[in-house]
Amino acid sequence: MMERSSRLPPLQALRCFEAAAQCLNFGKAADRLNITRSAVSHQIRKLEDELGQPLFWRDGRAVRLTPAGEALLPAVRDGFDGIRDAASNVRDGWPRRELTLQVYVSVAMRWLIPRLHGLHETAPKVSIKVLTSLLDWEFEDTAADVGLVCVRGKRRRDLRYRKLFGSRVFAVCSPAFKEEHKITCAKDLARVPIIQVYTAANEWREWMQAAEIDITNVTIVDQFDSYLLAMEAAAEGQGVAFCNGPFFAAEVHSGRLVQPVPETISIGADWCLVHRREFEGEPRVRDLETWFQCALADDPLAARFISEDDAARLQTIRTREMRK
Repeated sequence: MMERSSRLPPLQALRCFEAAAQCLNFGKAADRLNITRSAVSHQIRKLEDELGQPLFWRDGRAVRLTPAGEALLPAVRDGFDGIRDAASNVRDGWPRRELTLQVYVSVAMRWLIPRLHGLHETAPKVSIKVLTSLLDWEFEDTAADVGLVCVRGKRRRDLRYRKLFGSRVFAVCSPAFKEEHKITCAKDLARVPIIQVYTAANEWREWMQAAEIDITNVTIVDQFDSYLLAMEAAAEGQGVAFCNGPFFAAEVHSGRLVQPVPETISIGADWCLVHRREFEGEPRVRDLETWFQCALADDPLAARFISEDDAARLQTIRTREMRK
């Protein structure tokens, strides 16, 4: 049995065939393709010779498809449609495979989810799958494409980092707890129950050391794996928790949580968007980064917990994007 040829017909000949089959007129096909009528005729004859079958019945200037032409047309048309769609997708930064975004559950619940409608409106080509199940404080590039994480220490060369703002830690508790324990200054926190986020256990120690507080006799009353749970425990009057970043600003603004003391201390870390190197310059990642920067700049409550320099830089980015 003779094997079927795996050789593809010439692309230019197929383009001329598709145009002529749609127009049923070689002259109109030539106009569509911006070439001469004789070039269209030549390419179609070349294709017919390649296939060994006539594709058009010719009657003067009128043409119609032969059974072989009718059989070929759907496959050629679908093939070119697929190429056009794929090229358009690539050109626009698609296909729309969602980006897996690693984010701490506290950030997702208290800041990201209430603002997702803004992402959908300003960056409709960005679709995200939110991943909060990882306890690791660092970005996990084997599980996520992009991460919103607090970055400490040395940065990996195989990852790309976009700083949003410097990390700043502050104490919070319920209004009733502050009044009950008569907290008036930072040193008073050495004698009250402390709620610890054990995945970031050093933060309360760094805060207290920066405030020149002796931590020898500090009592850790509860330990949680997320700020979300620690903040809930603090709001229920269980003790003082330490918050990193502006993501619980709404609770402080509403009065559900209060800052028992005003000290907000930088701890030598940055909140960053981190992504794998192959996503460098990828339009969806770029749009996601820009949205995060602008959303933070638009959040009036966040400014209280971000340095003036970081807030000014975010506002500059937002202004630049508004002018585009």
